[in-house]
Amino acid sequence: MKNLRDQGVRTLAQANGYLEQVYEPWWEAHCTVRAADPRDAHRALTPQQDLASILSLVQPHQVYRDYAVQILRHKYRILPADIVPGLRGARVRVEQRLDGSLAISFQGRPLRFEACAPVPRPTVSLDHPVRDRQATIRAHQTPWGQNYDRMPDIPLWKAAQARG
Repeated sequence: MKNLRDQGVRTLAQANGYLEQVYEPWWEAHCTVRAADPRDAHRALTPQQDLASILSLVQPHQVYRDYAVQILRHKYRILPADIVPGLRGARVRVEQRLDGSLAISFQGRPLRFEACAPVPRPTVSLDHPVRDRQATIRAHQTPWGQNYDRMPDIPLWKAAQARG
């Protein structure tokens, strides 16, 4: 801040002293307004208001064909009792709550779900050699196929007669 530099503040202790002695009194005098009514004006939460939902991180996710949703590399399956028409392929609301839990809802209706077991990655078997991709590409570039489009079209019966 320019004011700190003007006051010659160089250390953390000097900065805290400036904050308490200069900045806070200025802030109180110029940037605050006293409330007309000193009583608390906050309204109480109603049963319809879900504070955990209001304070959560919300992201839309798409439901796969198997009624699963992938969230942060984990797959969750929606329970069969909660599957409704239009859910497959639709976007659901996924809430990541402050306590670390997840909530999924569709059209305002909460959905129950369970974590899917992780699918093991396939291992490469050493019994069967892995095909070389470059060798496969080179096989399609051999000379036998280069003149194929120049060959005349002949009926099948003529080709059979030619073979004898």
